[in-house]
Amino acid sequence: MVGDDSELIEAGTVIWTGGVTGNPVLSKSGFELTRGKVTVNGDLRAPGEEDIFILGDCAWVMNEAEGRPFPPTAQSAMQHADTCAKNIKAVMYGQPTEKFVFSDKGTVASLGITDGIGTAFSKNFSGKTAATLKKVVDNRYLFLLGGPKLFLKKRKDPSVLTIS
Repeated sequence: MVGDDSELIEAGTVIWTGGVTGNPVLSKSGFELTRGKVTVNGDLRAPGEEDIFILGDCAWVMNEAEGRPFPPTAQSAMQHADTCAKNIKAVMYGQPTEKFVFSDKGTVASLGITDGIGTAFSKNFSGKTAATLKKVVDNRYLFLLGGPKLFLKKRKDPSVLTIS
């Protein structure tokens, strides 16, 4: 169902192409936004701020070499976190911060339970192989986020963790 008149469009395949945006608190905080995100400095600090770091879905991190932002993915956000942690420590000890450098490990997407597409290890994957690779990536993320306890809890009960 789409539009103001709720037109029904029947389809055998539906592809969702919604994007991600930063938390609404950003606009209330006075930061200048680009597509709902704050364009941060290379070290992930908010422009003009010494002790405010912004990362993940809230950050518009430019890839200056390509003239466009790095992809807003969980992979990128986890790498933001690593750089941010190092930079917070650097600020605390009066040392220089480091610039965020994205290391693209590939991208995979589920297209149902047993189907997917992706690129990893400089190869393209599809079908069951890609779906399995996506599950491996998700499980690795859970393990890195909460260790074996969260990983095992999520495996028993899929409703335990909802990431939005």
